[in-house]
Amino acid sequence: MRIPRDNVREFLSRISPYVLSEGARNFHRISKELSIPYGTLRFRMLRLKDQGISIVPVIDMKKIGLERFDVSFEISPETKSFNHKSFFLALHNSAGLIHYSRYLFSQSVNCEFVLPEEKKGELRKILRSLERSKLITRPVTRKISWKEIISMKTEFFDYKRGEWNIDYSKLSPGGAPRPRESAQERFEYYDHTDLMIIKSIQSEPWIKSIEMAKSMGLSDSDIAYHLNNHVLGKGQIPGFRFKWVGTKDEISKHLIVPLRFLFKGLDERSQRRIIPIVTASPFTWNHWLCEDGTYVAELLVHAPQMSETMRFLSSHLESSNFKPDAILFPDLSWTQDFVIPHSLHTKEEGWRFDAETAVKEITQAAAGHHAAKKDATHFNS
Repeated sequence: MRIPRDNVREFLSRISPYVLSEGARNFHRISKELSIPYGTLRFRMLRLKDQGISIVPVIDMKKIGLERFDVSFEISPETKSFNHKSFFLALHNSAGLIHYSRYLFSQSVNCEFVLPEEKKGELRKILRSLERSKLITRPVTRKISWKEIISMKTEFFDYKRGEWNIDYSKLSPGGAPRPRESAQERFEYYDHTDLMIIKSIQSEPWIKSIEMAKSMGLSDSDIAYHLNNHVLGKGQIPGFRFKWVGTKDEISKHLIVPLRFLFKGLDERSQRRIIPIVTASPFTWNHWLCEDGTYVAELLVHAPQMSETMRFLSSHLESSNFKPDAILFPDLSWTQDFVIPHSLHTKEEGWRFDAETAVKEITQAAAGHHAAKKDATHFNS
């Protein structure tokens, strides 16, 4: 058998350029160019799941006709027998919700919705109606200017041992943040098949074309055309990211600490100073900026690294004369990610958002009735 010519500890860093551009789909190319036997490569890639590492597709929402909105509110104290999972599932099925988290201590809820720009008025109608129905209070909606999914810094993760090895004394913030989603050109053409492929890849990044074809009742050639010419070819999925979420054992032992850093009203100069500090942490995986200057960064921190991570961020922010307006702790029992809201799109009508219909489904679901029976696929955050 051909012997691999690589350092197993650095395996993730070596395959990272391939995965970031193509995902976990082209084992043959990676095997050939890195001189790693196909069987060895496949074994190592499949082992990623056991090490708590997933591969996440990046979705350019603008290229499928959607904009991102950051929404916060509180669950009304007058709400009784509230079925929160059914409530948020109905928000996904009928209003474009793709993420929600409730924070510990404050008990406030933060959500991300995606919908066409011209339909944002429908979202506000839904939130006002839910407030009048005393399901939620104090809703605030902000349009997201850009959002970036950050790939895990593989150079700090020992693949062979399956553990982090970070020397914070040698870690320093990088340069100014580069242009992001707001500067990208919008590609107007997409169709329903594109959306179903994106949804399938979100649900299972390892899925093969033949499996998608079977589940969607299409031919292999149809899937290949849409995948290569639209989804990947036109940048609807411009790339993939490694995301460390921890092993099942680490999760069961509560060794994964989710955090959010929130800064309000940042001007461009402040953004250019704060963002490189926050994103220098190996545990920062996601961040976004709203039109009103609200900046949010999400971290998933390994508990043994918690003290050093917080000390690193605190010292660098302090030296730049910045303090976060809030450090928030999402409640994992009230946190969920969903795929794109594909059930709100039809071949004939495109994206459909109707506030009146949505409110009816959401209020029924909150009372414990699963009004929305659509295929609302979700995945663990």
